[in-house]
Amino acid sequence: FFLISMAAIGLIPTVPVFIIAFMRIEAKEPWRITLPMAIIMCIFIYLLFDKLLDVPWPGSFLGDIWPLWKEFIPSA
Repeated sequence: FFLISMAAIGLIPTVPVFIIAFMRIEAKEPWRITLPMAIIMCIFIYLLFDKLLDVPWPGSFLGDIWPLWKEFIPSA
């Protein structure tokens, strides 16, 4: 499901979705821990892979349908 989600919406939006899903459903963590972790990891991935390492992101299904999506989300 992670790979399908990456192909559909891109890597950066997929990471917080999966962190929230795992921490809430599997680990039963409260929102006050889950949301900051998802936000911090999303920012970390963006800064490390997009800004520091300049990784070329693969395209996504939504990025192909709505080109405006690519202007706001680098991995779309």
